Amino acid sequence: MPASRARVGILALVALSAACAAAQPPAYVAPSNETIEAGTEMNYGGDGQFVYVINHASVPITITGLHLTDCENIKNRCDPMQLRVMVAPGRRENLITVKAGNSSRAYSFRFTYTWEPTRARQDH
Repeated sequence: MPASRARVGILALVALSAACAAAQPPAYVAPSNETIEAGTEMNYGGDGQFVYVINHASVPITITGLHLTDCENIKNRCDPMQLRVMVAPGRRENLITVKAGNSSRAYSFRFTYTWEPTRARQDH
């Protein structure tokens, strides 16, 4: 067999192997405190901060609550809030925008949140 045909055969085999490897279904990644990320980021207008959640799991989750704590000079209420925010796999969702009560003074807060796996809908 000539060398050029051997190279074509090897390239075809490599391409086929790569295509088969890429066709495998993604691995299941369970939702957990290690696969769910939360944080804050300055909003687009620069006058507040988004509180966000990122779901690194392979299944959706639902954010069920948010509680702002240690609030200093913020407009938002610091009472616990019940939420029903679905976060799809690999997605980020902004939960709230926290703004200063008096924009000429510094503001600060902390937050906690609760979540649960999103249950599959059962239509009857």
